[in-house]
Amino acid sequence: MGGEKMVEILYTRFYENLPKKRWNNFLSELPKYVQEKIMRYRKWQDRLASLYGRVIIQRALTAHGYNKHCLENLSITEYGKPFIDDNVYFNLSHSGEYVVCSVSEKGRVGIDIEKVRPIVLSHYQKIIPPKKWKEIIWSDEKEQLFYDYWTMIESALKADGRGFSLPIEDIIMNGHEVILYDKTWFITKVNIDHHYCCNLATTISDPVISVSEVRID
Repeated sequence: MGGEKMVEILYTRFYENLPKKRWNNFLSELPKYVQEKIMRYRKWQDRLASLYGRVIIQRALTAHGYNKHCLENLSITEYGKPFIDDNVYFNLSHSGEYVVCSVSEKGRVGIDIEKVRPIVLSHYQKIIPPKKWKEIIWSDEKEQLFYDYWTMIESALKADGRGFSLPIEDIIMNGHEVILYDKTWFITKVNIDHHYCCNLATTISDPVISVSEVRID
């Protein structure tokens, strides 16, 4: 992968649905269980994001030496998180027009991207630690700070892999670190689009990050 502490971030952007023939071609290359999961989504945007996510994972894993049928060898943890083995770690996220994937050979990773949209902040107070909530309330850029903190937390939760089972008061945020279950996750902000907020969680404090756009055609 190049650097000893390299984390690769791959992303793609879509504006419209695929023509039916191209859609079917992409879908047919995926395992049956993946096809069924994709087709459960009702909105075409969610279907396409899920499809592109699997294509990106497949390309990332084959670049690391796995065969083209690697998706058939994925396992699922008891918390529903897919994984291949202990040699390569990956995580997906999508929001709006973007699908992002983080890949690392040096430890677990989590990534979260969210489109910054107007929201009623008070509806989300319970998902932000009290000290950080006060910072948001006093900030001149409340929504931006909310999304930044939220993607930091979510990326760490996804890296941990056990979901949001921890009381919010027990989540510790200290600068660019998020501590869950007594384990520290190091957070790096990823700049992809200024209308979006994206954060990466890793087990290493100073990862070398490579960000690349993936063309799917």
